[in-house]
Amino acid sequence: MADWIAVDWPCAGGTAPRAWAIGPEGPLAEATLDLQGNEAFGDALLRLVEPWLDDATDVIVAGAADPSAARPVPCPPLDRPVVAAAPDPRMRLHLVPGLRQNRPTPDLTQGAEVRIAGLIAAEPQFDGILCLPGPHTTWAHLSAGEVVSFQTFLTGSLLPLLSDEAPSATVGEDFLQAAEEARSRPERLAARLAQVRAEQLLGSLDEDAAQSRRAGLLIGAELAAARPWWLGQQVVVAGPSPLAEQYLAALAAQGVTARPRAESELVLAGLVRARTLLKGNA
Repeated sequence: MADWIAVDWPCAGGTAPRAWAIGPEGPLAEATLDLQGNEAFGDALLRLVEPWLDDATDVIVAGAADPSAARPVPCPPLDRPVVAAAPDPRMRLHLVPGLRQNRPTPDLTQGAEVRIAGLIAAEPQFDGILCLPGPHTTWAHLSAGEVVSFQTFLTGSLLPLLSDEAPSATVGEDFLQAAEEARSRPERLAARLAQVRAEQLLGSLDEDAAQSRRAGLLIGAELAAARPWWLGQQVVVAGPSPLAEQYLAALAAQGVTARPRAESELVLAGLVRARTLLKGNA
């Protein structure tokens, strides 16, 4: 039986909620959940973790805390999880607060904080940038074990809106050329996206190439806006495939040798850190 349950709850579409049953020696089992329409959070969470529930099982969830509980940066990525009403008496529910930023631009994390904590747990001396591609891509500046500042982009949420098919962009010449075009001329992004659409309708561009160009254009425009975050910095990229590979390739084209990290490992390490804080063993 699980000692406790770790849950990563996506704040945006595109990824499924996932959970780990954790025993004394580490993970015992893993599960994901297909959300059903407008299903309530509590009902969905119970479906995900119910097979592992015993009496008063701690369930620690990242990505689902009330934004009003977010902690202002600069600060360590995690603090003690917040107690919440549980949908089942066998569950003691705890939500990991996000991070908020007021200046220079308002921003909020809902799940990125556990990934940041996971990287700091693995590399306590890390000083640089963690890029977390996903529906909400977060660039976080980390130093001395704290989050100094961060910037969020909705690139991953925009990509599916531009195609009737599931995103399947490959990292090739179409992608890299489009990324460089948008990075160097971000003000032409909307026009270039319209040109890709026109080429498709006129039959001169197939869907695979169009998807690669759209991904390149959006990620290239993001790199233009995020230039202070990666220029001259140590960069780690952790996100789902193929999005993480696209960011790595776009950064490499700018001479940035970013290091990949497995996102799931960072998530789990961050949730383990949250459990340690909950138990007062920090």
